[in-house]
Amino acid sequence: MSFSKYITIVILCFISFGIQAQSFGVRAGLNYSTFLGPKEAGGADFAGESFGLSGGFHFGVNYSYHVTDLFSVVAEIGYTQNGSKRTYEGNSYFIIREENRTTYEPGKAILDLDISNGYIMLPILANFKLTDKFEVFTGAYFNLLVSPTAGGTFDFTSTNPQVPGEDEIFFLQQLDYNYRGDEARAASINNRDVIGVYIGGEDVRFAKTVGAYYQYAEKKANYINGVDVGLIGGFNYFLNKGFYAGLRLEYGITDITDGDADISINSLDSENQLIFRNDNDTHIGVNISIGFRF
Repeated sequence: MSFSKYITIVILCFISFGIQAQSFGVRAGLNYSTFLGPKEAGGADFAGESFGLSGGFHFGVNYSYHVTDLFSVVAEIGYTQNGSKRTYEGNSYFIIREENRTTYEPGKAILDLDISNGYIMLPILANFKLTDKFEVFTGAYFNLLVSPTAGGTFDFTSTNPQVPGEDEIFFLQQLDYNYRGDEARAASINNRDVIGVYIGGEDVRFAKTVGAYYQYAEKKANYINGVDVGLIGGFNYFLNKGFYAGLRLEYGITDITDGDADISINSLDSENQLIFRNDNDTHIGVNISIGFRF
C-alpha cells in the first residue's frame, strides 16, 4: 500500500470517528419561573410584596460532542421566556405630573403584575449517561435579553384628601410595560382613555394605561438588565433512541434588575422623590421539555 493511500485511509477514519462522536437535536417545552430577592413590606396589616410563578415557553437547537460513550458536552442556542408574577398590597403613593405642577398623593395600593422577559439562551452542559434510557446534566446558561415586558393593574386609593369626603382619589390603572422601549412620564402606546379625579376642586386627568416609567421624573436605566447568567441541572429520559422528555432547573447568579430603575412602591423619600432599591433580584425556574436527538 502506498503512503498516500495509507494517509487517505487514516483521514477517512478520523472523519468517520468525528461524525460518530457528535449529534444534533431540538428541544421545546414550557417554563415556570419567578424572582428571588428582598421583598418590600406593605405596612401594618398589609401583605406587602410577593413573587409568584409565571409561565412561558422555550425552544432551541443543540449540538452534542461525545467525548466518550458516557460523557458528552452540549451547546445550545434558542429562545426562552422567563419572568415572575409580582404582587403588592400596602401603603403606597401616586405622582401626578402636570405641566405646571406635580402632586404627590399618599395612599394604599394593590399591584398585580405579570413580568415576561424573552431571551436568546446560550447554555453549555456536561451530560452524563447513566443508562440507555437515563442521563443527567449540569452546566451554566448565558441569556441575552431581547423582549422585556409586563402587564397588569394598579389599584390606588388616596389616604390624604385635601377636602375630606370630596377629594379622595381612587382609580384602577392598566399597566402595559416595555422595560426597554418605554420612557419616563410616558403612557403606554396602547393608551386610549384617561382617568379624571378632583384635587383641590380642580379636574385633573391622566393616562389610564401607562408604561413602565410613568411616575419617573427621568429614566436612568432599564428596569431589567440585559444579561442573565446562572447554573443549570437536570435529567433526560429517553422513550426511544432519539426521543426524550426532560426536566431542567435554572438558578440565576446575577442581578436581573437595575438599581437605577428599581423603585420602592411603598413610599417616597423626605423630599417626595423616588427611592431606588439597590437589592439583588435573581431568576429561578423550571423547564419541562420534549426533544429529539439525531
